[in-house]
Amino acid sequence: IMVGDYQQSIDLIREKLDNAEVIFEVPDREKRLKELEAILADPDTWKDPAKTRELQSERSRIDAILVNWSKVWSLWEDLEALVDLAK
Repeated sequence: IMVGDYQQSIDLIREKLDNAEVIFEVPDREKRLKELEAILADPDTWKDPAKTRELQSERSRIDAILVNWSKVWSLWEDLEALVDLAK
């Protein structure tokens, strides 16, 4: 079995990952995470505990999504490297 036999499948996986990045709004979430971190770094934010909890919760949700996305992307990069080595 040759790597070339799997190239169509590899290309399809890459296409699906690109689509998933759009569906999961990765760039927008990365931007929002930075915004939240800046907001939470402001001492005035902490004057409203309810709002602070809401912001922390949003930050946690976004962070979890981005951590998982990073893991998926890392696995993809590993696969690409292995395919290159196999060629």
